[in-house]
Parts: sequence; structure tokens; C-alpha cells
Amino acid sequence: MNSVFNPEFEALAERAAKRNNFGAVVNDGNSATSFVLWAPAAAKVELALYETSSTLHRETHVMQRESDGSYVLEVKKNLTGFYYTYLLQYANDDRRYEIIDPWAKASGPNSKRGLILEPGRFDPPGFRTAPLLPPVDYGRTVIYELSIRDFTSHPTSGATHPGLYLGLTESGTSCDGLSTGIDHLSEMGVTHVQLMPVQDFITTNELTRDPYNWGYDTVLFDVPEGSYSGYPQNGKRILELKSAIHALHQKGMRVVLDVVYNHTYEFRFSSYQRMAPNYFYRVSDHGFSNGSGCGNEMATERVMVRKRIMDSLHYWLEEYRIDGFRFDLMGLFDNTMVQSISKELLSKRPDLLVYGEPWTAAGTILPDDQRFGKGRQRGLGIAIFEDDFKNRLLGSPNGDSKGYIQNQTANPGPSLMHDLLSGICASVACAHHPGKLADSPSEIIHYLVTHDNLILRDKLEYSLPDSDEAERLNLTCLAFNILMSSFGIPLIHSGTEFNRTKFRNDNSYNAGDAVNSVCWTNKSQYRLLNEHVKSLITFRLESGLFSMKPDEIRRNMEPIDAGCLAYRIKRGKEHYDFYHNPGDVHLVLQNLNRKSFTIILDGLKWYPDAELPIKVPAKGTLILKYNNI
Repeated sequence: MNSVFNPEFEALAERAAKRNNFGAVVNDGNSATSFVLWAPAAAKVELALYETSSTLHRETHVMQRESDGSYVLEVKKNLTGFYYTYLLQYANDDRRYEIIDPWAKASGPNSKRGLILEPGRFDPPGFRTAPLLPPVDYGRTVIYELSIRDFTSHPTSGATHPGLYLGLTESGTSCDGLSTGIDHLSEMGVTHVQLMPVQDFITTNELTRDPYNWGYDTVLFDVPEGSYSGYPQNGKRILELKSAIHALHQKGMRVVLDVVYNHTYEFRFSSYQRMAPNYFYRVSDHGFSNGSGCGNEMATERVMVRKRIMDSLHYWLEEYRIDGFRFDLMGLFDNTMVQSISKELLSKRPDLLVYGEPWTAAGTILPDDQRFGKGRQRGLGIAIFEDDFKNRLLGSPNGDSKGYIQNQTANPGPSLMHDLLSGICASVACAHHPGKLADSPSEIIHYLVTHDNLILRDKLEYSLPDSDEAERLNLTCLAFNILMSSFGIPLIHSGTEFNRTKFRNDNSYNAGDAVNSVCWTNKSQYRLLNEHVKSLITFRLESGLFSMKPDEIRRNMEPIDAGCLAYRIKRGKEHYDFYHNPGDVHLVLQNLNRKSFTIILDGLKWYPDAELPIKVPAKGTLILKYNNI
């Protein structure tokens, strides 16, 4: 295999990228179906039509090559319900290579054949006409990350469609008298639900739903994953995913898709590699660049790769009416790709929530000065995950290292406090503590854990082997207190609000339901924790305190010298003082006038009465509100 692609491909791509009709399209009037595939390396392309997803008999049609390297065909028939592939031949090679259309919008089981559908055929009632939810500012945004499968697959969820798209539509489910599923999300007050990958992936058999996998191994960018559907053989997976999205919208929650465009599962024999060898992937003399850790990475700096990704994003935005994108390994995108995402998507939906991981999984041949990373989201309306703050709070994601939460040092020095305060103000700078990563708090995603690495409960157990559960629960609350009283956009991973465990598995992507399913008995067992997190969300949303603009933060936030992480946020005649104490003993606050403030939170008590002296609880938080200052 040559390490470089044919230089003519990029020139052809410049022309082909002006097309807006790739894939299979049932034309207006439903009297014909057109097909367009960009395959500049092929000498001949045929369309193969199948009546079912599994039949061997096929009908073939030769496609016409055009000057931009595209092959086109119009069949004078509405082919809705037919399955299709393409057969490619090359010069000096008599073999025919069958590929699935990478622009397919529906497919049969396991990514073998595309499925032709009329637009809108699988819309649930009211889906297309329901008004979009109103915009929400960053300070009142709370993201909740979940897996379609994990969220309702456990028997305790009460779902009649466990682990499926439709499981997320079911209201009225409960465990031990407490809500589960979508009702739990609504009850918590989260504003955005981030769905872990629902793009078609290959590592789970869609017919048997085994083996388990998170799905960060995309095949078809525009097709919903079939293992979350009750009917993966046909297009009903589209209806079911739209039904889940619609159900969340009807409950007042916006939907973010966790999308994977940085690599594909198959690459040496993928559709992309067959269409234009070495063009869609980054390849050097040493082979495929592997910044994804999955064997390959998409060459986003090339015209047709960028076109393919942007086409997909526009499709999800318009056809599925989603409200945001979370990009896996966004650090493998070139800067121009990210700028295109910002310009094209946010001009269409200014309220769209767009964020991603600003890192790679391994080394890449994409030069650093061309690669998206921390700080390069500034001014684009895009946010990044801020892992430095998270690591300062909890230590490295895996293993027994400690952070501020685990009382890493009884007397935190200026460097640690500087980093923590920088994180609290979302790296836009607060008084005496210059920022470094962002121009606006809306460009920062704060989190304690995500699906990767040890979940919060397991991290605290691992790093504090001599602690008891009561101590760890106090520290869990402390961690959530800091998360929810920081500028930036907070993200909660499913189940952490009621002490979910993954049994210390630090990479459960293929560990199965026994490890990954959300056990809903935890909600009643750890009800106090769940109610506390719910109250934190309510405080954040109702106070509006964390919606300040950068210059307001710089003017109105300042550190407090109190022997722990402490700071003041001023708003007009109000002051809010936050004290977060991971230590083993309480801290007494001196020189306070009891009549001048209200106690909002003292440990786990909301709006309690208290007498002097006022104390910051051990392994806990104190929030005071001063009025008429």
C-alpha cells in the first residue's frame, strides 16, 4: 500500500464537495431514486439492489462516472424498502469489491447493506412539529451522560424495553417507590442528556445484542445503532431513536449526541479505503497514524473528509432535531475542521451545545500547530473537557492517587489553591488568579468522572482503602458541592448521584451488563446523596449565580483565606461565600455577625438555623449568603 494518496484525489474532492446529494435519495414526487458515490479510485461502480437484508439475489445497475470522481445513477422507481450496496472494480483487477454506502441513512443488521427510505417516514407523532426548546445559558446548563443500554438494562429499572431506545421513553417506572429512567432525569432537573454513541457501530451483533460494547467504533456515521432497537432488521430503529429524543424534549430536556468521527472501526478494507485508498485516513511511510488508539484516524484536513463529517452533523441536527454534539477525541481534528463546525452549525442553531475531548489517545502525525487542543476553542462557541481541575480534585483517573477531595494535604499550598481557584472560575481568571484556557466559562466542561476510567465511588474506595462508607459518602457530596459551585458547564455521569459502582473496572467498554448496568436500588439505598445532588442542581439553576460573563467574574470573585478552598462571589448587594473543607476537623469562622447572613448549606443541611460560632464542617461544605452589603 502506498503511504500517500493519489494527488488527483484532493483536486477531484474540491469539485465533488459542492454536491449535496451523496447517498441514496428518493426524489421529490417519489417516482425515482438517485444514487451518488464519490469513488475516484474505481474504474467501474455498480449499484447492487436486494429485496431484503439477507437475500443473496441481487439486481445490478452500472453507474456513470462524472468528472469529479463521483459515480451517479437514477433508477426510475421509488426504491423505498430496498437494500443496496456498491460493487467497485479497479483498473487491472477483475474482482468486484462490495461496500456499504458510507452516506447511508439506514441499514440492515450489522452494517452489511444500506436501506433506502423516504425522508420522514419514521417520524413519531408530533416529532417534526414540536417547537424547539428555548435556549438556556451556560450557567443554567447541567449535562447528564448516559448509555442507552446501561440506563434501563438492569431489572430494577422497571422498563418494559430494557436497554433499548424505547426504554428511555417510558414514564411511570420505579424502584422501591422512587422514579427510574426518564422520570428520574426530569426529577433531577438536568437540562441536557448526553447519549453515549448511538451511531451505528460494529462490535455488538445487532441481532443478538452480544457482546456488550460502548460503541466507540463507528461504521455508518448517519445510521442509528441497531442493538438498541427492537427491530434492527428494518428502519424502525430510526423511529425508536427519534421517539427517545422526542420523549426527552417533551420532558424539557435537550439531547446531545456523543459522536465518533475521529476514526472508524474498519479501515484497511473500509468503504472509505476502497473508494479512495489512503485519502480518508492519515497514513505515513510507517503505516496508518493511530492517534485514536484504534488503529487509524480520519484525515479531517482533507476536503472530502471534512465534507463527510459536516454532512453527517447537519443530518443529525436536521433529521433528528438534536441539541448538541460531544466529540470523541476532538484533539485529532485539525483546527480548520473545528472552525467549520463552529461556523456552520452555530450559525444554524446558535443555542447548540458543542464540546469535545481536546486530547488524543496516542501520538498522531498531524502537526501540533494544526491540531485542535486545549485553548484553541477560545472564541469559537465550543467547549472542552477540563481534566486538570478534575485531576486536582480527585487525583489521576485510575489508581490510588489522591486529590484535594481526599485531603491530599492538610495545609494546601499556594500552587494547589491557585489551580483550584482557576478551575472554579473556569480558567477565565478571578481576582489574583489569572486564567489560562478559556475566554468564557461556556468554553469549559467541568466533571468528576465520565464513562471512562474509575467511576467516582470506585475511585474513592481505591484511593482511601482505610475509609468507611460514611466518610466516602461525605466526600462524594463534597465533590459534587465543588462541581456545582464552579463556573463552567457541569457534567454528571449516570448513577454517580446515587453512588453507582462498576466494581473497580476502570475501562468497562466491553465488560458486559453485570458491570455496566445502572442498579436502581442504589437510589433508595443512597437516597440522601441523590437528594443532595438534586438540591445542588436546583440551587445552581434557580440562583443564576454562575451565569456571569468573564469580566463580571474577574470583578466579583475573590479568594477567602480560611484554611480550605474558599471564595466569595459578589452580585450586586449580595455576597455568596463558599467553603469546601476536605479535612478531618471543622474550621471555625471568626468575626461573623450572625444577623448579616443566611446559611444556605451546612454539610448536608439546606437552609438550617445555626448559632455562632459558625463552623465549616469536616469533609463538607458551608455556603453563606449575605444580603444588602
